[in-house]
Amino acid sequence: MAINRIDGVPGLPRPDNTGDSKGARARSSESAPAAGGDRVELSEEARQAAALRARADELPEVRDDRVEAVRKALRTGTYEVDPRQLARAILEFEDEVGG
Repeated sequence: MAINRIDGVPGLPRPDNTGDSKGARARSSESAPAAGGDRVELSEEARQAAALRARADELPEVRDDRVEAVRKALRTGTYEVDPRQLARAILEFEDEVGG
C-alpha cells in the first residue's frame, strides 16, 4: 500500500515543513500533554550526567589565560608537573563522575 499524503490525518498535527524535525516534535509535545498520565523518571546516573553537563556548559570552551601560561612555560623550559597535585586532581575527577 502506498502512502502519498501525510497531512490531514485526523488527530495528528500537520507536518512542519521547516526542516527542523526536533523542533517540530518539541512543539507538538509541548502543546499536547501526554494522555494517560505518562511519566519519565531519570536514574541517579542520568541526573549526575545532566548536572555535570550543565556545569561544563557554564565553563568557557577554552581558557585562553591557562593555555597561554602553559605555552610560555613550555617555551622557557619552566613547565613542571607536581605528581601529587596531578594524582589529587585525577582522584577528585573520578569522585565527581562516579568512577
